[in-house]
Amino acid sequence: AVLMVFLIPIGVPFGYALLLGRRRHRINPKNARSREEGLAIRSEPSNRAHIAHLEFLYGIYWPEFYMAEVWECARRLLLTGLPVLYLRGTGSQCASGMLVCFVAVVGLVATQPCVDRINTIILSAANGAQYLLLFAGLLVITATAEEDGYDLNSFGVFLVFINMSILLAIVGGILIEVNWFEI
Repeated sequence: AVLMVFLIPIGVPFGYALLLGRRRHRINPKNARSREEGLAIRSEPSNRAHIAHLEFLYGIYWPEFYMAEVWECARRLLLTGLPVLYLRGTGSQCASGMLVCFVAVVGLVATQPCVDRINTIILSAANGAQYLLLFAGLLVITATAEEDGYDLNSFGVFLVFINMSILLAIVGGILIEVNWFEI
């Protein structure tokens, strides 16, 4: 059991990185002069035969961000593993998660790694929602909400609204993908 604690969270991202790294020249062609040309070269039948089985890892990203899913695995690992280093129920647990989410949002907005802009928007919104959820948790843990006279039920409604907004963003993204409307 102890072996699996390390094998799954560390081994899976390492395995993804190894698989993608071995095929990086086909996924992220060096001879491409633009992102679009890189996508075209990546989609050629001679390349697809060697990389199609990995498309679930790189498919939504521009060629130069072929390792983005590995970084996403690392983000999730930090988001769940970092708070364990702090005392249970302390504000530091929420603050460490907030820092991870903040860095993720800044990175996504700065790099725009997804081919379809809507995917970057959804990823950024999901990380922003996690940030807000952790912020609400920080207010509850530190009893700031109660000291300021806020009703904890209103925080519950706020948290449900935040989670529902991400679901609505995903539905909106699907509608955009099927060309119901454009952004």
